[in-house]
Amino acid sequence: MQKWMLVAAAVAVLVVGGRSMVNAVEDKVPSIEEIMKKVNKGPKSLHQVMTKQLKGDAPVWEDLAKMSKEYAALCGALGSNKCEVGEAKSWEKLCKEYAAEAKALDAAVAKMDKTASLAAIGKLNKTCEGCHDAHR
Repeated sequence: MQKWMLVAAAVAVLVVGGRSMVNAVEDKVPSIEEIMKKVNKGPKSLHQVMTKQLKGDAPVWEDLAKMSKEYAALCGALGSNKCEVGEAKSWEKLCKEYAAEAKALDAAVAKMDKTASLAAIGKLNKTCEGCHDAHR
């Protein structure tokens, strides 16, 4: 009986400890490159897929809601990275603006507001150049 309890306790420690390790990996802040790739790079990026859907006749709001949440989370994480080029204050300011625009997109999608969603996408398009000029 005692052996069984010891084995059960050991398994519990491994499961809980293993789950904590998984959470630590999941909580890792993605790099600037990872964020930019997922959000903006290529026709399968969140930005491109969402833009295409929003410009279409019948956006799939459920899909857009999932994408906009991920988009906002990634943009919000960008400022947690240190940029090697440019001034830190500029980086912080531009990251906050980018995250705010991504949140606005998420809010517009949550309301299923096509006009506001497209406006938010347009604003996000404009944030790229200023940041890239200063920090790329």
